[in-house]
Amino acid sequence: MPVQGEAQTTKGAQGKWGAVGWGLWVPFVLILGWRFVLGRQFQVDEFQNLTNISYLAALRTESWATTAAPWQIWLGVLLRPWDDTASMALTVRVFFGVILAVNLLLITWAQPYFRSARGILAVLWIATLTDIFWRYGFEIRHDVLLLTGQLVLFGLSYRVLGGRRPFAYFVLAGWIGGLMVSFTAKGALHAVLYLSLLLLAVNPQQLRKPWRGRLVPFVGILAGLAVATVLVAVTLWTAGALDQYLAWFSNPSALLGDRKTFTALKWLHRPPPLTILFSFVGMYFGLRDLVAHRGQELTRSILTSLFVLVAMAVLACNPTPFPYNFLLLVAPLLLAA
Repeated sequence: MPVQGEAQTTKGAQGKWGAVGWGLWVPFVLILGWRFVLGRQFQVDEFQNLTNISYLAALRTESWATTAAPWQIWLGVLLRPWDDTASMALTVRVFFGVILAVNLLLITWAQPYFRSARGILAVLWIATLTDIFWRYGFEIRHDVLLLTGQLVLFGLSYRVLGGRRPFAYFVLAGWIGGLMVSFTAKGALHAVLYLSLLLLAVNPQQLRKPWRGRLVPFVGILAGLAVATVLVAVTLWTAGALDQYLAWFSNPSALLGDRKTFTALKWLHRPPPLTILFSFVGMYFGLRDLVAHRGQELTRSILTSLFVLVAMAVLACNPTPFPYNFLLLVAPLLLAA
């Protein structure tokens, strides 16, 4: 009886500290959001995206600043009540501020290592205090939306690796991947590689037989991709933007040989140093598992290391790299750390 009473007391204390941690996180994010999301100046390309969104809101498909993407068409709905630039800019910034908060929560959901209440709370605060999210994580860019898709695919992959494999997981993964493909060529590369890792996680003991046990999950992914493709096609057709979209989407593929490719490697110091240090420690365990299992079994550490390597490879191959592209590298680094 005393032992049971002590256990209940400990559980109650942990619950109180958890409530305090979550209770502090919400106002902390709101205060930082007010300071940064609403108070920081807009970048030039943010206004380019905003211009496209405002054109689409008015169905002015004959004019474009830089791109014609489905996500801009969908966000155009938010701007229809407004007719002044300030209101439009703040509305879209608030939307991306909400996406930032969602991405921070998705990091805690996606990470596979710290699943206790205290561990999840610790990961949440570590992610929240990572400065790159408060530099670029709320800007009006497709990278922020790609980060959301990236984290969802990470979380699904870890759950599939752990033995949870409902068909709906693969349909959802295919749908998310299809939307990522529609955003940019870079998003397409991320989606294809991450969906491939998801399929590997289906049968982790049969890495050298990629066809075994993966047909049904593959069909689920194809179904999700088909739904996303229809959604994107209908969106572009109804907005009268299909020709502009195809012309824009085909351009990045011609830039893969540009001289700026691989120059992003010089910015590897930009992610937080401790995050990089601990992530490489995590990748060491992935390498150790790879050697121990002789490449015949997929473990959490190996899967996490592959996520990091894929993110690094896509960043290195980016023909037009910018510092905000590191958003898509910091998330897998945090998972590895």
